[in-house]
Amino acid sequence: MRIVGLALILMLTLSTSAKILITTVAKVKNHVITSREVGIHKNLEKALGPLLDRFSRDSVEEQIIQEWLLFFEASTFYNSQVKSSKVTSVLAQAQKRLRQSKDWQRLKVMPHELREKVQRRLEAERLFRFKKKASVLPVSPSEIETEYTQNRIRYGSQTLAEVKEKIRQNKIEEDLQSRMSQWFKILEDKYKVQRFTKFGS
Repeated sequence: MRIVGLALILMLTLSTSAKILITTVAKVKNHVITSREVGIHKNLEKALGPLLDRFSRDSVEEQIIQEWLLFFEASTFYNSQVKSSKVTSVLAQAQKRLRQSKDWQRLKVMPHELREKVQRRLEAERLFRFKKKASVLPVSPSEIETEYTQNRIRYGSQTLAEVKEKIRQNKIEEDLQSRMSQWFKILEDKYKVQRFTKFGS
């Protein structure tokens, strides 16, 4: 069940002292991301691999924010959810790989929680892949030549013919990264992202 209000700190009292177990990390739309969710995400990433390829170099907290942004946006973009059979297949894979993890066991993740997480991950991944593919633009020969001419020292004795494909691929990646980052910023505004702690990398 999603937390609608803004919870600052959830606490458990043991005898006379209180220990902080779960803290609020961020908020996306009406969902509050907690430190427990960060733990769940870390374990699932170990079991299934990174969700957003090169974006996964961001902190875990930023990865979760991006996942929620994609999930919310996917609900407005697609008329149907990812097939149940796909969710069940990935869920079984995750459960098998997490079964022996003591760290996972300590989180006491309920079956419905894990299924919702896997469903959200798959919905986010589907939109991410579509947007990424749609954002790739061709690089013109003049752009490649300009890059080569302006950075001759970088390419040493290599001719334009020898490095043009490498330049083209690098240019595609740089432009794609820029466009995807700009898109995520638009989504952050749309879904009113709030961060309550400083995230590490």
